[in-house]
Amino acid sequence: MLARQDNYTNLHNFREKASDGLGMEGDDLRVRLEMWFAEVEAFRKEAAFCDAMAADINAAFTGSRTSKAKLPPDFNDAVGLLCEWETSAKQSKLWHEYDMAPIVLWDDSVAARYCATLPWWKKKMVVWRINKAIGRCPDWYLDEQKKGKRRAQKAGGTGKQRGVR
Repeated sequence: MLARQDNYTNLHNFREKASDGLGMEGDDLRVRLEMWFAEVEAFRKEAAFCDAMAADINAAFTGSRTSKAKLPPDFNDAVGLLCEWETSAKQSKLWHEYDMAPIVLWDDSVAARYCATLPWWKKKMVVWRINKAIGRCPDWYLDEQKKGKRRAQKAGGTGKQRGVR
């Protein structure tokens, strides 16, 4: 289990070091962002696997089925194994949040700089992927939406569709 958890650190550090070799313009921003999305997806799959292992051990404890994993004969060791899988699942679910803010959340983040070069519909697609990855829209996008609504209201619109009645 310790080797598995070390691999989380290695994956995260690999992405960080690989990103260091890229610039902060054009296609490099897209590559940095795609690497972060790949890291999130890898940790999501790992969390699902760890959750399945923990559920398998739990099922063996309740007697509803035998475990696919070979459980230690000692009950305390088996409970310890269950706790390790549960902890590993929790770590996997949260690991991508380390250094997340400079990549997707802040006004000068990689995602914000990249989206500034995109048409509105491509920007919405990137924001949708970020929302799917972290469960919310980035701060810079929410601020843009608020500013757009205020401008539309000052211009006499509803803030959603200007000029359409």
